[in-house]
Amino acid sequence: MALSRLSLPACLGRLTLASRPAVTPTVPAVGYATKTSKTKQTASAKKPKKRKAATKAKKPEFLLGRAVVKPPKTALKGYNVYIRERFQKEPHQGKASEALRHISQGWHQLSPAEQGAYNQRAAAATVERQQAAKDFYHNLPVAQLELENRRRRQLNKKKGTKLPMLKFPDFPKRGRNPFSIFLAEFIRSPSNQHQFDPSRLSTAFAAAGQKWRVMPEHEKSRYQEMAKKDHARYQGELKTFLANHA
Repeated sequence: MALSRLSLPACLGRLTLASRPAVTPTVPAVGYATKTSKTKQTASAKKPKKRKAATKAKKPEFLLGRAVVKPPKTALKGYNVYIRERFQKEPHQGKASEALRHISQGWHQLSPAEQGAYNQRAAAATVERQQAAKDFYHNLPVAQLELENRRRRQLNKKKGTKLPMLKFPDFPKRGRNPFSIFLAEFIRSPSNQHQFDPSRLSTAFAAAGQKWRVMPEHEKSRYQEMAKKDHARYQGELKTFLANHA
């Protein structure tokens, strides 16, 4: 009676569901789930690798072994003339230090008149060398001299040498400030000699500074005008100097 009330499709559907085997839900293994979660946590906890900073290439040392400019030597003594002459006349064998020691003993055995003759020859050669040095610096560009001084500063810093800086002999003298002009006038004035000790310049600086601080402005203006003229003189000479050494 109950089957008669249901339609044929409904009955077939119930029979089909009843004939299917029961499906049990699959539960993933505990170990697998735990392993997966740990892997994810480890991956998330890892920090991104930092890129190594590129190492800067070391700058090569700046011409520490080569001279950019070799100025001619100017100073010459009679002893140097004697040593050079003896080395040329008497060829030596063996160590040069031993030959130099032997020749230097001969210099000390010379009479004052003989040494004076060598000193006169050295003085004449020094004058010629000084003229050659003037010609050398006159034709030397400023950039090359600055480059050589830069090399010498680096050499003195790295190796502890004491090479002097090169200077142009005809470089113009810098302009003075008003106080420098007043200081020179203060020291030369005979009326101010009793205010400081001539053997100690520090006392002269102190006395001049004290007088400069209390000086009225209308008196300082005279030194300021002199300083302006001196500065203009320096600028004009500097332009001429740079034009000659370009």
